[in-house]
Amino acid sequence: MFRTVSLVGLLILLFTAFSEGQNVSDAEFQKLNTELSQYYKSRDFEKALVAADRIVAIVKERYGKDHPATAVVLRNRGYVEIEKGDVKRAEKTFEEAIDIFKKQKVISKEEGATLAELLEEVGRIRTKEDLYGSEGIFKEALAWREKSNGPDAVETATPLVFLANIGYWKREYKKSAVLYGRALNAIKKSRGFSKEDVDFVYYRAQCTYRKAEIEDDFDKLEKSWPKTPHADVAEKPVTPQRGLVKGGVVNGKALYLERPKFPAEAGLAGVSGRVTIQVLINENGDVISACAVAGFHPSLIEAAEFAAYKSKFSPTKLSGVPVKVSGVITYNFVR
Repeated sequence: MFRTVSLVGLLILLFTAFSEGQNVSDAEFQKLNTELSQYYKSRDFEKALVAADRIVAIVKERYGKDHPATAVVLRNRGYVEIEKGDVKRAEKTFEEAIDIFKKQKVISKEEGATLAELLEEVGRIRTKEDLYGSEGIFKEALAWREKSNGPDAVETATPLVFLANIGYWKREYKKSAVLYGRALNAIKKSRGFSKEDVDFVYYRAQCTYRKAEIEDDFDKLEKSWPKTPHADVAEKPVTPQRGLVKGGVVNGKALYLERPKFPAEAGLAGVSGRVTIQVLINENGDVISACAVAGFHPSLIEAAEFAAYKSKFSPTKLSGVPVKVSGVITYNFVR
């Protein structure tokens, strides 16, 4: 989510200034850049990684291991490593590039934006293992986005969404709502995000504002969306009031319904009961929004929402066309 991968080769003009009398010609360097791009696009990541490694070696030799140009080509190699499935190596590559930028006495806005991008990639990787432990790196990424791109720039959406999500699962709903609100304002300015991304942020924001008991603020945010989308405005998500198919109770329609574990916190509190989750199921049958509308204890609600996100449904079609469906899942927690 929220990633636009672009392989940016080092400009040949920069390389030319250092090429005289060296072992590697401009032509070979340009050839490696072309090969890297071609192999990446054709998803031949083994060969792409060979080219990326060679480019990194050349740039380190020309500019030094602590030059921003080295950080740029390391970033490119990191993307190849991610696509190849070597996530741990990619994390180390991104961290090496981050360290290079942090050693610079002066960082341009463009370099600051690249540093933010690198921090976001490391944050994504760490989130999968330790959601809360990634909070610091996303805060740092947001600071660089605000400094390099501007506080209201579209580019701030990525760290804002991750920070809002962390706040949500920490039950810091008011703080999370503010972050989701900022992200939604940024996202709606551009068609550069996928419809799935826009839907995810919209419905998660709606749920968070509800839990923070500031639904009126979300209504204002929602009404500020342009009624007639144009080229640079994201399409507004459909809602139950605006064309979204209603599916009622959908427990029995699941291909796979995740069974939530009884939370230890609820056990210690001596509570049990039913939790009702409002879900939005996309065209593929995946749950893209899960928000409790009834439930007693926070830990039961959290466990139910988490389980709902892991559930899978048969796609719903109208006139042969897959559509999104709004429905509810009920979970009964018994000690």
